[in-house]
Amino acid sequence: ESLENTEGAISILENSKFSDNPVFPKLASMGGGLEVEVLMEGTDMMPELEIIDGYLKIYRTPAELTGFPRLENIEGDVTLRAYVSSVTGLGDLTAIGGNLSIPHSLTGTELDDFLNQLTEFSGTINYN
Repeated sequence: ESLENTEGAISILENSKFSDNPVFPKLASMGGGLEVEVLMEGTDMMPELEIIDGYLKIYRTPAELTGFPRLENIEGDVTLRAYVSSVTGLGDLTAIGGNLSIPHSLTGTELDDFLNQLTEFSGTINYN
């Protein structure tokens, strides 16, 4: 059995200790937030995750953010605090209900494409 839905938040403070890949293979929706301290390269964190009713915070990640291929909607804030030059792993994201905080390393076409894919956005954009 694997977790499919949760009303709570999940904090992954060091995902290198997870031996399974993907980490949560069937998780489709979250009622709380998701905080990931270290996102390892090539990790499919949550391949079925579509909705986060809370926030998404990712602190350290490889240059290409992957792991959330079906994520469409985040009701809260999105915070990326790492060197990220590509967000292809958020390619299905169309709605952010809160603020978007992105690193200066995400620029040019990658940034434009990411912002253009959003059909709903009700917050502010902060560059960190």
